[in-house]
Amino acid sequence: MIEATAPGKLFISGEYAVLEGAPAIACAASRRVRVRLHRSRTRERNQAGRWRRAAVRLLGARGGEQTFQTAGLEIESGALCAADGAKYGLGSSAAVAAAVTGAFLAAKGPLPGAMEQLRLAGALHRSLQGPGGSGADVAASLYGGVIAARRGQVERLAWPDALACGVIWSGRSADTGRALARYREALKAGGRGAQRALERLKREAWGVQKAWRRGSGEALEALAQYAAAWQELDRAAGLGIYSAPHRELLEMSRAAGCLYKPSGAGGGDCGLALARDPEALARMRRMAAAQGYETLDMELAVKGMSVSVAADR
Repeated sequence: MIEATAPGKLFISGEYAVLEGAPAIACAASRRVRVRLHRSRTRERNQAGRWRRAAVRLLGARGGEQTFQTAGLEIESGALCAADGAKYGLGSSAAVAAAVTGAFLAAKGPLPGAMEQLRLAGALHRSLQGPGGSGADVAASLYGGVIAARRGQVERLAWPDALACGVIWSGRSADTGRALARYREALKAGGRGAQRALERLKREAWGVQKAWRRGSGEALEALAQYAAAWQELDRAAGLGIYSAPHRELLEMSRAAGCLYKPSGAGGGDCGLALARDPEALARMRRMAAAQGYETLDMELAVKGMSVSVAADR
């Protein structure tokens, strides 16, 4: 049996801007998906058969189709979901794509280089989730740690010293596909305000990447500028990024002395509270909990996809 695990992800910056050529910064989170590739067919649940068939088709071009004719796939992704099954927005499909790719490649022999793994995992993700994404989520799950991703290129970054971050669940899942479609429609409809806001967002995304390397103080300031630009785009294009829960959490963050922003497409999923003062972050957590929001206990910038071999059951 081949077992592979991959972490979820969080977007720190670059949402939407990455689709227009600006960099996105994302990090791996310690909640992980786990997949097991068995020598013989097992009872496949949670769309595991769909992932297996797509992986066989993808790897068939590399001589792997015959290898997996009788294989069975098992997927566990509950760690990236709330108690009621709602997805937190930690990139579960991207993490599954990274882990499934790792398991299938490991069954064939030594893993190829990271860029080839990313190419294959990205192709697998698109084959099931559809085109249009940036691939930064797959890269974060595969590479782990903190990355800057832009047009298929990945740069590893360090987490800035003294930058504290908390992850808060908005209480609802976001539909990323619908959010991206709404974004494209808004751009197609034109409007100088939306275009100006998008150009500003792209500039601020570049600014975050540069500031991130210079430490927590400059990174936090650049993220504040980025968040302001994102709110401007949201208002100008009517994207619904800052939904009612995110607006409420934003107001709490101001009272607590933190920076707050949604992570990912917005509307739902998780948000990030960031501060250099740990006590400010603690205040934010207490305030959010008092209003019924769930703070997710997890580490950030953790190890990426990993593979191991075990005795089959």
